[in-house]
Amino acid sequence: MVSILGKKNHDYGDSFYKIYAKHGDFSTWIRLEDKVGRLENIVSGKEMLINNEVIEDIYLDIAGYCILSLASKQKLSEEGGLKHVDY
Repeated sequence: MVSILGKKNHDYGDSFYKIYAKHGDFSTWIRLEDKVGRLENIVSGKEMLINNEVIEDIYLDIAGYCILSLASKQKLSEEGGLKHVDY
């Protein structure tokens, strides 16, 4: 999982870290809200227009976002760049 996560993040141009550096944990919360909303729709039986996603993929995405958040937080802390963002 970590290997695929690193490759995906690379292919996205390290976008997770860049957004996390700007918005901190708030950026993770938004991404998790999207995934939890999709999970809620699937388990509640709502009709899905794209129905080939399995719940396990959503769980992996959620875990991936959490791992990327922790890695980004550590990297920012080491660089002295972790800043609090007020919303």
